[in-house]
Amino acid sequence: SAIGYDQRILLHNPFPDEAVVRVSLLTPAGEQLDQAGLDDVAVPSGEYQEVVLNEFVTPRKHIGAAVIALRGRVVAWKGIIGAARDSPHGFELTVGAPAPALRWFFPHGLIGEGTEETIALLNPNDRQVTVTVSLAGERNAVQPAGLVDLPVPPHSSRSVPLGAVAPNSLSGSRRGASVTVTSTNGLPLVAERRLARVGEDDSGRASELGATVEAREWWLAPPALGAREDLVALLNPSAHDARVSLELLFSDRPPLRPEPLRLEIGAGLRAAVSLDRWRSAGPAGVLVSSDAPLVAERASYSPAARDMADVMGTPLTPNAR
Repeated sequence: SAIGYDQRILLHNPFPDEAVVRVSLLTPAGEQLDQAGLDDVAVPSGEYQEVVLNEFVTPRKHIGAAVIALRGRVVAWKGIIGAARDSPHGFELTVGAPAPALRWFFPHGLIGEGTEETIALLNPNDRQVTVTVSLAGERNAVQPAGLVDLPVPPHSSRSVPLGAVAPNSLSGSRRGASVTVTSTNGLPLVAERRLARVGEDDSGRASELGATVEAREWWLAPPALGAREDLVALLNPSAHDARVSLELLFSDRPPLRPEPLRLEIGAGLRAAVSLDRWRSAGPAGVLVSSDAPLVAERASYSPAARDMADVMGTPLTPNAR
């Protein structure tokens, strides 16, 4: 809710009965429950409500939210319009997490020159969570000392910038590194990644909730139409090398299975695959198949929107480990 940002919580009720929710705000200083107008938000059946957080809180650089249904059920998103002078302009839209988890995976990353990457952590528990953030590149995986056993107090949120702690071996280009967030004291949490690119012709911002499962097959929809860049990021958190193939799926033509989209990813490492050479064939979904469980994400940059976009993959098969 800082100056130059417009943050909203979007609530949708697709069910036949009215829902009533409470929105609790979680800051680094702890939960705030005294915000008038956020304790009893009605969402009629088949409709949605928009909660403009800037109308309820003073300007803050970091704020999380917990949406709790007192009656019925809802789906919740976070939307942010960023137009601050000292930050890239763009739009972020992230679906909320229905439950906390012990591990969160982020295959895509932009730890490098002209980029900003931040991991946002939210602790909904009554006890402190300790968190370790690990980084994986295409040739090596590292554990920066500054990202081990980070404390997140009860009912609070915390922002962890990665650029200052990433080693040079991982931050030499915009391909960056994959991230794994792990609770080290057995209490679950929620983790989200925020990305920003600063450049003359590719400035933008995006955020995405992490994945909590590994799978042998993933479906990836196009993050944006008319994208100038189209990238699939793959993280192999398993202890075994993974042989992976990508298949491009179109609505009006047979699938493409190009040989360049077959690769091997070492245990604990990641890979980034550009789809730019097939962009002229039109929008395509991507089916990722692997002989070991992994995590897949897709990212793009849209010149028409002057913004970047990310979408976490949808797992099609369960973790077989």
